[in-house]
Amino acid sequence: MNIRFSKLFSIVIFIFIIISLSCSENNNNITAPTDTTPPAAIIDLQAINPTGSSITLVWTAPGDDGKIAKAKQYDIRYDTTMIADSNWNKAIKITNPPLPKVGGYKDTFVVTGLNPTTTYYFAMKTADEVPNWSGLSNIAYNTTLLEGNWLIYDKNNGLPSDTIFNIALQGAYKYFGSPNGLTRFNGSAWQVFDTLNSEIAGNFITALTVDASGVLWIGTRSDGISKFDGSVFTRLNESNSGLLSNDITSIVTKAPNDIWIGTGTAGICRLLDTNWIYYNTTTTNSPDNNIEMMAFDNSGRLWVATNRGGVSRMENDSTFVNYSVIAGLSYNMVSSIVPSNDGRIWFGTEHGVAVFYNNSWDTTYNTANSGLINNVVLTVAVDLSGDEWFGTWEGLSRFDGSHWTNYTTSNSELPNNFIQTIKVDMVGNIWLGTNGGLAEFYK
Repeated sequence: MNIRFSKLFSIVIFIFIIISLSCSENNNNITAPTDTTPPAAIIDLQAINPTGSSITLVWTAPGDDGKIAKAKQYDIRYDTTMIADSNWNKAIKITNPPLPKVGGYKDTFVVTGLNPTTTYYFAMKTADEVPNWSGLSNIAYNTTLLEGNWLIYDKNNGLPSDTIFNIALQGAYKYFGSPNGLTRFNGSAWQVFDTLNSEIAGNFITALTVDASGVLWIGTRSDGISKFDGSVFTRLNESNSGLLSNDITSIVTKAPNDIWIGTGTAGICRLLDTNWIYYNTTTTNSPDNNIEMMAFDNSGRLWVATNRGGVSRMENDSTFVNYSVIAGLSYNMVSSIVPSNDGRIWFGTEHGVAVFYNNSWDTTYNTANSGLINNVVLTVAVDLSGDEWFGTWEGLSRFDGSHWTNYTTSNSELPNNFIQTIKVDMVGNIWLGTNGGLAEFYK
């Protein structure tokens, strides 16, 4: 019995092995089902955040089979004409697209190397590992901005207000005046000075200038003047000095001991050493005591803009040469005076830009005869290349001597079209104070 059982068991095991090998061989010949399902077509592609050379694309990852799992690759293309299936192969293909995320998550990619002020159209397809390619996505488009680089600062960065009235540059420091105090910026850190945390005279800053010794002079709307040596504020007002008005509109300096202060009601108060000298309608032939702006030209002569009396050039301590519309000035309301190195003096008025050269009125630029964006010119600056910049209440104009370029919130990263002040720093960057924050433009 035992011998017969052993033989029978051996036969059973042999048959089992044969059957197993046969089944295994058959299983190896089974063909897996073919994947024929492509990823879903993208339907929410967006082209956003244009700069002068880039546009950002944003979309929802479609997944692998339809909207499930993760796809394998993207094919992103762009062109300056509308993209369709018929011209897909002619569109420019991006060589380094991102890898797809899991279906349902947001994907993003920045397309760089684009030309300024150009409209671009974007489309894309998605493939799985086979690859099965999806249909064409929706078409997204946007227009790149004017060429140039911008840095924008506002209350989120440390400014006490998004309205910047004036700018002063002092070595590594930059000072910004606003309705809510003075801000100092060293390129990385912001420090705000106001009446709660310092001895500054007032929070509504209307004038800023730095004298030759590095002292910052600060004018306010109704609280007089502060001078700031970097650590200590000293106040000057009607009560403790010879200042005739606390309403300060402009400050210029000829030397550290020679400070000229324009006021809104009392003309010019000059602090020479410790002596006060006054230039107003009582002491001189000045046309108006409401001073808007002052500047020294390249010959050291003082130019004064008044509220409605045009501009005046000081000839001596008691005499002004007055210019108004009758004498060739484009408009009597002048808000900015900037001398350039070639001897020209630029005046921003409410009727365009007036230029004084060789002792006469040379040119007037306005919207009718030039590319100036708006006739209400609030501020003027000349950069290190000799280009003129004009801030208006509808945007920024730049003139290189032959061509005009206009910057607005729609074609650039300018934060606001109301330009209050423009300054050029020592390396040629343009600083703009607007009603929507501070902008730094660099070429």
